[in-house]
Amino acid sequence: MRLEEQGGSEIMTMLIGQSQVIIQLLEQIRRIAASDHTVLIYGETGSGKELVAKTVHQLSLRGRASFAAINCAAISPQLFESELFGHEKGAFTGAAGQHKGIFEQARGGTLLLDEIGELPLEVQAKLLRVLENRSIRRVGGKEEIPIDVRVVAATHRDLHELVKNKKFREDLYYRLHVVPLYVPPLRDRIEDIPLLVKHFMGRLMPEKSVELTPQAFQKLLSYTWPGNVRELKNVISRSLIYCNDNCIQEEDIQFSHAYEKTFRPLQKSQENLIEETYRTIKSVRKVGEILGIGKSTVQRKIKKKIDITMPD
Repeated sequence: MRLEEQGGSEIMTMLIGQSQVIIQLLEQIRRIAASDHTVLIYGETGSGKELVAKTVHQLSLRGRASFAAINCAAISPQLFESELFGHEKGAFTGAAGQHKGIFEQARGGTLLLDEIGELPLEVQAKLLRVLENRSIRRVGGKEEIPIDVRVVAATHRDLHELVKNKKFREDLYYRLHVVPLYVPPLRDRIEDIPLLVKHFMGRLMPEKSVELTPQAFQKLLSYTWPGNVRELKNVISRSLIYCNDNCIQEEDIQFSHAYEKTFRPLQKSQENLIEETYRTIKSVRKVGEILGIGKSTVQRKIKKKIDITMPD
């Protein structure tokens, strides 16, 4: 977890990791946070796109204002305009009173349009107009209402491919694609798993101190994580239910049935555990911390298995 200073106050981001890809992502966020440019976040489902958006918001000049998010894939097409722009009383059947849309609710802050690739074409045209004119008109209304909001969009889809297939407006794509950010999948940041596990266990069971056996840790490191960080959280949540004596065993780590084939079982000898963990993390010190083994033992075991130079 990383902390930044802004205006003399401490801001805590929710991005957790020590991998190079996460360090690079945080550096990108620092660079763009002070601007007010539109940000487009790409990433697989469960990789943490909303957390990235919140971090952009927290480290920006709008960080003390509101952060609002709307999932474009979870709204009925009939309600898109009302949810985004609001409506006036009597604008349609069931509109018993005036409603402020998400653009007005986020005034002064940041608005995340999650899964922007699911936005219907007819609404895309109206969103483009809002972004260009910096004003909205509620459904059933005539007044142009100025908006003061930073827009961050997120998607797991290839918007450029959607543009080619005429499923996403090209002009809206270029309006959103000002500052792109890419959130790496968990399989590309395996060395972050120990920190993420510690974080999730602390949040899910703060009153207990729970440990994982080396075999359980190695099972986590050997999985390809198609569901990314969200899946890791679910796996840890299940393991805390199944484990006994505040110790998570290998058999307590259970993946989703549909994804079991992506797990590659390893030999359970200490030497194999050390070797496989080192090949993943590339740090003698971190291997020792994860497996609970002294640094000198790790070095000795690796030298027997791998003919390499180990700087730490």
